[in-house]
Amino acid sequence: MHLILANFDQADADQGIKRLTAGQTERLLSMRGEKARGQFLWSRVLYNGLIRRITGSLPSFELQAGQPHPSFIYNGQTYFTSISHTGQWVAVALDTSPVAIDIETIKPRQWQGLSEFIFPEHATRWIEESTSPLESFYIVWGQRECEIKLQSWPTAPRLFRASKITTKPHDLMLTCLCHPQSTWLPQLLPITLLENF
Repeated sequence: MHLILANFDQADADQGIKRLTAGQTERLLSMRGEKARGQFLWSRVLYNGLIRRITGSLPSFELQAGQPHPSFIYNGQTYFTSISHTGQWVAVALDTSPVAIDIETIKPRQWQGLSEFIFPEHATRWIEESTSPLESFYIVWGQRECEIKLQSWPTAPRLFRASKITTKPHDLMLTCLCHPQSTWLPQLLPITLLENF
Protein backbone atom coordinates (compact mmCIF):
# COMPACT_ATOMS: atom_id res chain seq x y z
CA MET A 1 0.00 0.00 0.00
CA HIS A 2 1.04 3.56 -0.69
CA LEU A 3 -0.18 5.85 2.11
CA ILE A 4 0.77 9.52 1.80
CA LEU A 5 0.03 12.26 4.36
CA ALA A 6 0.72 15.99 3.95
CA ASN A 7 0.01 19.35 5.54
CA PHE A 8 -0.69 21.97 2.88
CA ASP A 9 -0.81 24.99 5.21
CA GLN A 10 2.19 26.74 3.60
CA ALA A 11 2.04 25.06 0.17
CA ASP A 12 1.94 27.15 -3.02
CA ALA A 13 -1.47 26.66 -4.64
CA ASP A 14 -0.17 27.83 -8.04
CA GLN A 15 2.31 24.94 -7.99
CA GLY A 16 -0.44 22.48 -7.06
CA ILE A 17 -2.86 23.61 -9.78
CA LYS A 18 -0.26 22.67 -12.41
CA ARG A 19 -0.66 19.05 -11.31
CA LEU A 20 -4.44 18.84 -11.86
CA THR A 21 -6.38 17.52 -14.83
CA ALA A 22 -8.59 19.93 -16.77
CA GLY A 23 -11.71 18.52 -15.08
CA GLN A 24 -10.18 18.85 -11.63
CA THR A 25 -9.14 22.44 -12.32
CA GLU A 26 -12.68 23.28 -13.47
CA ARG A 27 -14.16 21.74 -10.33
CA LEU A 28 -11.62 23.54 -8.10
CA LEU A 29 -12.48 26.91 -9.63
CA SER A 30 -16.19 26.32 -8.98
CA MET A 31 -15.65 25.78 -5.24
CA ARG A 32 -16.37 28.67 -2.88
CA GLY A 33 -14.81 27.90 0.50
CA GLU A 34 -11.05 28.38 0.90
CA LYS A 35 -10.75 25.33 3.18
CA ALA A 36 -12.66 23.08 0.75
CA ARG A 37 -10.57 24.35 -2.17
CA GLY A 38 -7.34 23.59 -0.34
CA GLN A 39 -8.45 20.11 0.66
CA PHE A 40 -9.65 19.35 -2.87
CA LEU A 41 -6.51 20.73 -4.53
CA TRP A 42 -3.93 18.95 -2.42
CA SER A 43 -5.80 15.66 -2.13
CA ARG A 44 -5.98 15.57 -5.95
CA VAL A 45 -2.28 16.46 -6.24
CA LEU A 46 -1.44 13.43 -4.08
CA TYR A 47 -4.02 11.26 -5.86
CA ASN A 48 -2.74 12.20 -9.32
CA GLY A 49 0.88 11.79 -8.23
CA LEU A 50 0.32 8.27 -6.94
CA ILE A 51 -1.53 7.20 -10.09
CA ARG A 52 1.12 8.80 -12.29
CA ARG A 53 3.83 6.87 -10.42
CA ILE A 54 1.98 3.59 -11.14
CA THR A 55 0.74 4.18 -14.70
CA GLY A 56 3.02 6.92 -16.05
CA SER A 57 0.08 9.27 -16.70
CA LEU A 58 -2.64 11.25 -14.95
CA PRO A 59 -5.94 9.48 -14.17
CA SER A 60 -8.28 9.18 -17.15
CA PHE A 61 -11.37 9.47 -14.93
CA GLU A 62 -12.71 11.96 -12.40
CA LEU A 63 -13.72 11.20 -8.83
CA GLN A 64 -17.35 12.17 -8.30
CA ALA A 65 -18.40 13.95 -5.10
CA GLY A 66 -20.14 11.60 -2.68
CA GLN A 67 -19.44 8.54 -4.85
CA PRO A 68 -17.12 5.60 -4.20
CA HIS A 69 -13.75 5.82 -5.92
CA PRO A 70 -13.65 3.66 -9.04
CA SER A 71 -10.95 1.03 -9.17
CA PHE A 72 -8.67 1.03 -12.20
CA ILE A 73 -6.65 -1.63 -13.98
CA TYR A 74 -3.08 -1.19 -15.15
CA ASN A 75 -0.95 -3.99 -16.60
CA GLY A 76 -3.51 -6.55 -15.47
CA GLN A 77 -3.45 -5.36 -11.83
CA THR A 78 -6.48 -3.75 -10.18
CA TYR A 79 -5.85 -0.71 -7.94
CA PHE A 80 -8.07 0.90 -5.31
CA THR A 81 -7.80 4.35 -3.74
CA SER A 82 -9.09 6.33 -0.78
CA ILE A 83 -8.83 10.02 0.16
CA SER A 84 -9.37 11.79 3.48
CA HIS A 85 -8.76 15.29 4.80
CA THR A 86 -9.12 17.31 7.97
CA GLY A 87 -8.27 20.98 8.39
CA GLN A 88 -5.11 21.54 6.34
CA TRP A 89 -4.13 17.88 6.22
CA VAL A 90 -4.76 15.45 3.37
CA ALA A 91 -4.13 11.71 3.09
CA VAL A 92 -4.33 9.40 0.08
CA ALA A 93 -4.03 5.60 -0.05
CA LEU A 94 -3.52 3.36 -3.07
CA ASP A 95 -3.53 -0.43 -2.78
CA THR A 96 -4.09 -3.58 -4.82
CA SER A 97 -7.10 -4.52 -2.67
CA PRO A 98 -10.01 -2.39 -1.40
CA VAL A 99 -8.83 0.22 1.09
CA ALA A 100 -10.40 3.04 3.09
CA ILE A 101 -8.66 5.70 5.16
CA ASP A 102 -9.79 8.45 7.51
CA ILE A 103 -7.75 11.23 9.07
CA GLU A 104 -8.98 13.35 11.97
CA THR A 105 -7.39 16.12 14.03
CA ILE A 106 -7.57 15.10 17.67
CA LYS A 107 -9.11 18.07 19.44
CA PRO A 108 -11.18 18.45 22.59
CA ARG A 109 -14.85 17.74 22.05
CA GLN A 110 -17.90 16.44 23.90
CA TRP A 111 -17.38 12.87 22.78
CA GLN A 112 -19.68 11.22 25.36
CA GLY A 113 -23.03 12.32 23.94
CA LEU A 114 -21.89 11.87 20.35
CA SER A 115 -20.58 8.35 20.91
CA GLU A 116 -23.76 7.32 22.74
CA PHE A 117 -25.81 8.63 19.81
CA ILE A 118 -23.71 7.15 16.97
CA PHE A 119 -21.81 4.09 18.21
CA PRO A 120 -23.08 0.75 19.54
CA GLU A 121 -23.12 0.33 23.31
CA HIS A 122 -20.01 -1.88 23.41
CA ALA A 123 -17.97 0.74 21.50
CA THR A 124 -19.10 3.53 23.81
CA ARG A 125 -18.22 1.39 26.84
CA TRP A 126 -14.75 0.66 25.37
CA ILE A 127 -14.18 4.40 24.86
CA GLU A 128 -15.28 5.25 28.41
CA GLU A 129 -13.09 2.55 29.97
CA SER A 130 -9.95 3.32 27.96
CA THR A 131 -6.96 5.19 29.38
CA SER A 132 -7.46 7.94 26.79
CA PRO A 133 -11.18 8.29 26.00
CA LEU A 134 -10.70 11.17 23.54
CA GLU A 135 -8.18 9.26 21.43
CA SER A 136 -10.32 6.12 21.66
CA PHE A 137 -13.31 8.12 20.43
CA TYR A 138 -11.34 9.15 17.34
CA ILE A 139 -10.24 5.55 16.72
CA VAL A 140 -13.86 4.35 16.68
CA TRP A 141 -14.96 7.39 14.67
CA GLY A 142 -12.27 6.72 12.05
CA GLN A 143 -13.18 3.05 11.85
CA ARG A 144 -16.83 3.96 11.22
CA GLU A 145 -15.85 6.45 8.50
CA CYS A 146 -13.74 3.75 6.80
CA GLU A 147 -16.56 1.21 7.00
CA ILE A 148 -18.86 3.65 5.22
CA LYS A 149 -16.28 4.19 2.46
CA LEU A 150 -15.87 0.44 1.95
CA GLN A 151 -19.59 -0.29 1.62
CA SER A 152 -19.22 -0.19 -2.16
CA TRP A 153 -16.82 -3.16 -1.91
CA PRO A 154 -18.87 -5.60 0.23
CA THR A 155 -16.46 -8.52 -0.22
CA ALA A 156 -13.44 -6.47 0.82
CA PRO A 157 -11.29 -8.01 3.54
CA ARG A 158 -11.13 -5.65 6.48
CA LEU A 159 -8.17 -5.26 8.80
CA PHE A 160 -8.59 -2.27 11.08
CA ARG A 161 -5.55 -0.16 11.90
CA ALA A 162 -5.25 3.17 13.68
CA SER A 163 -2.25 5.29 14.47
CA LYS A 164 -1.80 8.53 16.39
CA ILE A 165 0.58 10.82 14.54
CA THR A 166 2.07 13.73 16.45
CA THR A 167 3.40 16.58 14.33
CA LYS A 168 3.69 19.63 16.55
CA PRO A 169 1.36 21.35 17.16
CA HIS A 170 -0.99 18.76 15.61
CA ASP A 171 -2.15 15.38 16.86
CA LEU A 172 -3.77 13.30 14.13
CA MET A 173 -5.58 9.98 14.14
CA LEU A 174 -5.07 8.07 10.90
CA THR A 175 -7.36 5.07 10.50
CA CYS A 176 -7.33 2.44 7.77
CA LEU A 177 -9.35 -0.60 6.76
CA CYS A 178 -7.31 -2.72 4.38
CA HIS A 179 -6.21 -6.23 3.45
CA PRO A 180 -4.34 -8.07 6.24
CA GLN A 181 -1.22 -8.36 4.06
CA SER A 182 -1.11 -4.68 3.11
CA THR A 183 1.78 -2.69 4.51
CA TRP A 184 1.00 0.08 6.98
CA LEU A 185 3.64 2.78 6.76
CA PRO A 186 2.27 6.33 6.37
CA GLN A 187 4.70 8.60 4.52
CA LEU A 188 4.68 12.26 5.62
CA LEU A 189 5.56 14.57 2.74
CA PRO A 190 7.31 17.88 3.36
CA ILE A 191 5.88 20.88 1.50
CA THR A 192 8.60 20.92 -1.16
CA LEU A 193 7.76 17.33 -2.17
CA LEU A 194 4.00 17.98 -1.95
CA GLU A 195 4.26 20.91 -4.35
CA ASN A 196 6.14 18.74 -6.86
CA PHE A 197 4.43 15.39 -6.30
